[in-house]
Amino acid sequence: MRELIPTPVFESIQQHFRSAGENAVSGWERNSQEEDSLTGDLGRILCNDPQTLNVNGQGWRWRVSYKKFRGRGGGALEKDNGADGIIQVEVTRRGETLFKGLLFQAKKGTRLLAGDLRKQVEKIESIAPGGSAVVLYRPNGYLGIKGTEYLHADERLVGPVDKKMQPLASFFDDFLEC
Repeated sequence: MRELIPTPVFESIQQHFRSAGENAVSGWERNSQEEDSLTGDLGRILCNDPQTLNVNGQGWRWRVSYKKFRGRGGGALEKDNGADGIIQVEVTRRGETLFKGLLFQAKKGTRLLAGDLRKQVEKIESIAPGGSAVVLYRPNGYLGIKGTEYLHADERLVGPVDKKMQPLASFFDDFLEC
């Protein structure tokens, strides 16, 4: 994304994601009983009102949005695509809009059985190759890893894979770069 937009716009988006990534864990205590509550709280922190910047006489507008997919009941989108939701960056200049999205599957805890998670990430990757992530909620910080990196780990438990995971703020930096 960096090569498509001016540096001040990129840095503004990057700072927003860093701040959201660092502050997301503040919702752990009040939402830790339910993974969907943690995901909703993360989405609330990620979303922002449109921001406008003037760069070299041109107006640029950006925002981050989030959508949680329904995971329960008939016709639940999460069952079909494997994703808990999508995070999307939208940048507009003179009516031209660029989008960058990330489908993600979220889990909470310290050790997770990988079988179901692997199937979910494989579904996401079949829809959006290279556009998936796993987010892990923990009381001491939230972590992220690209879906492709998760799938190429040899271990059957997330425990060893989580050592490859990054704090969410750093993960979002990588997401914006590619």
